[in-house]
Amino acid sequence: LGDMDGLSRRLREKRIRNGAIDLAMPEVKCILDAQGRAEKIFKRGANEAYNLIEEFMLLANVAVAEFLVARNCPSLFRIHPAPGEEQWAQMAMDLQVLGIEVVPSDRQDLNDVAHRVRGTPLEYAGNLAILRNLKRATYSSVLDEHFGLAFEKYTHFTSPIRRYPDLLVHRQIKAAEQ
Repeated sequence: LGDMDGLSRRLREKRIRNGAIDLAMPEVKCILDAQGRAEKIFKRGANEAYNLIEEFMLLANVAVAEFLVARNCPSLFRIHPAPGEEQWAQMAMDLQVLGIEVVPSDRQDLNDVAHRVRGTPLEYAGNLAILRNLKRATYSSVLDEHFGLAFEKYTHFTSPIRRYPDLLVHRQIKAAEQ
């Protein structure tokens, strides 16, 4: 586990250096009572074990995408298009309202903003202004980049929620191995 922890930290650092967007968005957990009303709401932090597993899952998804592409095997890929001009402009306006004077135009600009607001009262709002103006990741049979993760080839086959597209990728791996 010690070796895995060190490797996962290096993988994350490399991913960020390669342009992956480094937003710190806390996950919120809500405890409901028997009637479905919120009883307690609290912020769940990403612990070290979560981060360790996440990096290896990302790496496995990249390896599977590369495996399928190398074998010219049709598959589903997880893609995340870059923001369009309107989204970049809206993001700049949303950041400006927060007092963050920047006109972002690439992933490095987004990471600069995220790092500038980290640990400040503007962290959540600044990260949300970025996140709300990004396109959504989707599944596609056409290979394209994953903008947020900065991966050229990426698929989902390790999802903790077993989605049907992930099962299709599993089937394609088996077909490619035969």
